[in-house]
Amino acid sequence: MLRTLPTCPLIRSVVFASLLGGLLTCPRLSFAQGTNERPSSECAPDYDGPRRVPMFHEDRDGVWIATPVLGCMVSDLAALPLVRQRVGLLESRLELRDDQVGNLRRAVAMGQQAETSLTEALEAAVSAGTLAESRAEAWWRHPGLWFTVGVVVSAGLVALAVYALSMIS
Repeated sequence: MLRTLPTCPLIRSVVFASLLGGLLTCPRLSFAQGTNERPSSECAPDYDGPRRVPMFHEDRDGVWIATPVLGCMVSDLAALPLVRQRVGLLESRLELRDDQVGNLRRAVAMGQQAETSLTEALEAAVSAGTLAESRAEAWWRHPGLWFTVGVVVSAGLVALAVYALSMIS
């Protein structure tokens, strides 16, 4: 029931390296890098035999992995290109989100600048209105003053006209 690595040293090392790489990167396995833990029971849960057996062959340490577990690992390895593609898409999506965040920050900064300029314009308008009100209520703009000035000027003109007529006649 246990599957062995091929006998050709080159093929054996390539197969072993790819299997080891798959074990270390496979998301469904709880096989920690650098530890001597067994592959998770999530891979081939119906298999109850030994999942992995450490071996020594031709002066090298190695591991024999049960065929059902190895088949599950190979299917996980076959799914890795899709996972990598999804990771690439998620990274692209993350870059787009970063761009959106940057655009939103620029929009907020522009909004704050607009708010500042509008607040300054409003304050200038209020101060101009206050100045206009203060000028409207100034003593020289009071209607009673101008009525009095008009009466005095009219009386002076009448007096001047009477004096001029009296000099001519």
